Amino acid sequence: MIAKASVVIVPIMAGAYVLVALIIIVVMNVTELLSVFVLIFESAFGLREVAGEALGAVMLQVIKRVYFQMKPDG
Repeated sequence: MIAKASVVIVPIMAGAYVLVALIIIVVMNVTELLSVFVLIFESAFGLREVAGEALGAVMLQVIKRVYFQMKPDG
């Protein structure tokens, strides 16, 4: 009985939660939306971020090489 009710109620509650969140984010803060996207883009593709990603890629290659050289054959 409870499981059958939960199957109906939980998706409705989840949808309402997402709808209210979108209303709060989009409708009530519409003037700040463009600056938020600009901040996200600048924070993702700045020089410091690209350098950090390159360092991470180099470290990953070194770790892979060391791991496979230490791995016993067989």
